[in-house]
Amino acid sequence: MAFQSSTMVNRPIEVIFDCVANVTFMQRLITASTPEVRQLTEGAMGVGTKFRQSAGASGRPLEATIEVIEYQRPTVFAFEATRGVDVTRMKWIFKSTSDGTMVHLKVRTRRHTWLGRVVRVMAFLVAPHAQTVSPEDAQGLRRLLEEQC
Repeated sequence: MAFQSSTMVNRPIEVIFDCVANVTFMQRLITASTPEVRQLTEGAMGVGTKFRQSAGASGRPLEATIEVIEYQRPTVFAFEATRGVDVTRMKWIFKSTSDGTMVHLKVRTRRHTWLGRVVRVMAFLVAPHAQTVSPEDAQGLRRLLEEQC
């Protein structure tokens, strides 16, 4: 599954980047509950920084490993979250404009199983690779960023 969304946010590019590249913001994107997140690697946030997230879902523990895969302040931030056989990649691209910051988000989730590979091939044949979300969803992204950042 993949989708993308773009929206304009009335905030400076550095503010939006620093907010999105914050572990608290990342954990809210990955799960609706309030998870515990701890950094596994030492040092400041950057490519290779890893986190472990623990949360509960339906009374069962749920763990995810999060790794920063791109970090180019203030224009690009991406991470990959692995939860069981599901891998979700989120890439944020920021561009400064006279009205604030243009934010482009790309999300892709895939399963690393033989069935997941078969489903991906079938989806490739019958549907577009990436679905652009509706204008209402883009407005939701804008509201999220303006409220959180």
